[in-house]
Amino acid sequence: MNNNDRGKNIKGPWYQFKPLYKHIDEGFGAIAEAFSDAAQRLNEVISKQKFANSSIPLSFLYRHSIGLFLKSLIIILHRKINIPFENHKWSKYAIKSEKGVIPLENIHEIKILYYYFRCLLNQNNGFLKEFTNTDWNSIPNELEDWIDEIDKFDVRSTVFRYPGLYDELKSDFKESAISDIRPSIDANQEPIKAFLEVDKNDNIANVYKLDNSRLQSIIIILEKALDILSTIHFAARCELGNGS
Repeated sequence: MNNNDRGKNIKGPWYQFKPLYKHIDEGFGAIAEAFSDAAQRLNEVISKQKFANSSIPLSFLYRHSIGLFLKSLIIILHRKINIPFENHKWSKYAIKSEKGVIPLENIHEIKILYYYFRCLLNQNNGFLKEFTNTDWNSIPNELEDWIDEIDKFDVRSTVFRYPGLYDELKSDFKESAISDIRPSIDANQEPIKAFLEVDKNDNIANVYKLDNSRLQSIIIILEKALDILSTIHFAARCELGNGS
């Protein structure tokens, strides 16, 4: 996101010093920032000393923060451009999607949220050009690809919260065999951590190897998407929300 010199009167993010219910988005963005900060601090801890299955809570913090940032952006755009939300019996923030009218609180598919956010930008491009300094068209095209990848992997925001889905991928220890780990041992490569189970005759029955590399690709995508959305959110809070 790029700002030019016209932004001299842009207000800083003063909302951080107010109760959540006083924020323009009623706290969605501030909570997103809290989850994002928690993810960064957890990542620092993991980089120094990993613990069992640490990639799972880290991924959840990233994933949840992304969804909250998108909901915050949608609310800010609706309020500042005076776009009414859809009528709903209990939610103030219902939007229309291909699945019908859904409260933002009930939407966990970040692809739906991102598509709706981009539609708001496109439909109100003239307003944004006239009243803001941010180049909203400079959002990297890769962000849409990252959102798609995250949505395919964790469409309902449950993969990193519960066991059952992709357990073979997200578990630190993977099923293996002596024939798989012996070449690494013989070649004097990096140390290998493995758990071996033996039967009553002391024969190796099961081998479980420590290997969390398969989850790293999705974590990298989560980090990149979160970084971009955090920047967009900051611009929206300062320019559209006047720091509120």
